[in-house]
Amino acid sequence: MNELIQTLKDAQAEIRDLRRRNEILAAKVEVMDSFMCVLHTSPAVRTQGAGIDVVYEMQKHIAKLEDDQKPKAA
Repeated sequence: MNELIQTLKDAQAEIRDLRRRNEILAAKVEVMDSFMCVLHTSPAVRTQGAGIDVVYEMQKHIAKLEDDQKPKAA
């Protein structure tokens, strides 16, 4: 069970790192889109969909697994 919890924590850390990288790349793309718009080479359209926050879901499951491992008071 400890191995599963550690794997989930590692996955959370990797997802957070990838999200941060995506934020940086998205900012760069936004600047490029702005230049294209100013130069009249593309329409000014930006869309971004929402999704399930996998990191939050993983944290809930990790907390439950860790709680299940704690010794129960009688």
